[in-house]
Amino acid sequence: MIQTGIGLKNAEAALKYIFEEHRPDSILSIGFGGALYSGAEIGDLVWASKVFLVNNGIAETIELPESGKTASRMSGRIKIREGTILTLVRRMKKSGIGNEMCKGLPFPVCDMETFAVAKGAVERGLSFLAVRSITDRAEEEIPHELFEVVDETGTYRLSRALSVLLRKPYLITQSMKLGMRSKTAAGRLWLSVKSFIETL
Repeated sequence: MIQTGIGLKNAEAALKYIFEEHRPDSILSIGFGGALYSGAEIGDLVWASKVFLVNNGIAETIELPESGKTASRMSGRIKIREGTILTLVRRMKKSGIGNEMCKGLPFPVCDMETFAVAKGAVERGLSFLAVRSITDRAEEEIPHELFEVVDETGTYRLSRALSVLLRKPYLITQSMKLGMRSKTAAGRLWLSVKSFIETL
């Protein structure tokens, strides 16, 4: 199990380490995501049949047809739905991603890592499945200041979190809310991992 941290570069670095040190047969990529579809609930699980790289519009697309077989076996154990993941090159407000970009996509979710991992797995012919658990609904934005709690490797640092909250105490309530939602989403992710293992 490898923690990539936030962002494409960190995901690419983690993937490089995996391929240098190990010989995986398959890759399961799990993490949090922001819903871009209406009616989302915190902790919803979405697996990706397509992954898009978003950089001033859709820059690249990866089709993941084989993921459906694994997800189908998992769906008998947990509630998980087919969707699409839009990996952002940089932080963007959901309003900036645009409705047109998501039009017609099933259960679109945004994150900042999946595309790099999917591309590396596909290039090596590995079985790949990406699952994201929702931490924020389509109409909600995570305050950009809360992304300052991670270091350059995309790893959470308590010292940074305290610095942000001491400078901007009005974020404490939102931080606690996001923490509770992340706990719910993490619990659902664990169920997805357990279900994935049971399908092997």
